[in-house]
Amino acid sequence: MLDGLTIGAPPDPLGPLGQNWSITGFSPDGLREAGYDPWIAMIRAGLAVGGGLRIDHAFGLARLWVIPESGATSDGAYLAYPFEDLVRLTALEAHRADALVIAEDLGTAPYGFTQAVTDRRMLGMRVLWFERAADHGFIGAQDYEPLSTAMSGTHDTVTVAGWWRGRDLDWAEQLGRLPEGIGRAEAEAIREWDRGLLWSTLNHEAPRPAPDDPTPVVDAAIAHIARTPACLALISLEDMLGLEEQPNLPGTVAVHPNWCRRMAAPTAQLLESPDARRRCAILDQARHGSAPPQ
Repeated sequence: MLDGLTIGAPPDPLGPLGQNWSITGFSPDGLREAGYDPWIAMIRAGLAVGGGLRIDHAFGLARLWVIPESGATSDGAYLAYPFEDLVRLTALEAHRADALVIAEDLGTAPYGFTQAVTDRRMLGMRVLWFERAADHGFIGAQDYEPLSTAMSGTHDTVTVAGWWRGRDLDWAEQLGRLPEGIGRAEAEAIREWDRGLLWSTLNHEAPRPAPDDPTPVVDAAIAHIARTPACLALISLEDMLGLEEQPNLPGTVAVHPNWCRRMAAPTAQLLESPDARRRCAILDQARHGSAPPQ
């Protein structure tokens, strides 16, 4: 393992102050010297309990942002990893387990990354918020890549209801994370324009809901993701329940309740609620063309 270093990410739009995850990782030299045994053991352990794996921050197969212990995130640097070996071994283990691999490929990809994972039929992640056209509008469902996982959001992004209401803007203003030179009023004006762009993609018939009425937007977003030709369509539990708060706010530690919120009831009970049942039916009908349950 790496000694005296933690891993994270440099500043980006998702985490404008950078991220230090306060954990370490495998040493690239150590992996080579061990014949990749620790990596293979980790992949096999994950595949033993499910039909696939999602590799968080999959660019780390090629390079990781490492930060000196007790140093600032900006003191970090990229450390290269044996990408070809790691990606080949991952594909081999997935083949042996008859499983799929989702590679989180959000952000600036290292050179050659996209081609390498595509050649091995790993699924990229296509998240609603980032799927924009050249004119900044949201792309149509039919334009999602087939070899991908279409998603309403991730644990690091705002929920659909939260975005529509501007809950993420509340947090950005409170924590001083609004883009440089942009105040709350301007951020609100940009969001109002973006609401129009999103709704024009999600629904061509109904009037645009008010900012305090996210329910029809959540329903339409789920149908949008389900209609894509992507191999998988994933909807977060938060979006199934129409929640406004996101589980994690990247780049924060004590100022946001990351991973601390509890759901109001066990998952099975939550999914029996009228809203969740309706959204499950929307997902099923849009994905498979089946009739919604009575």
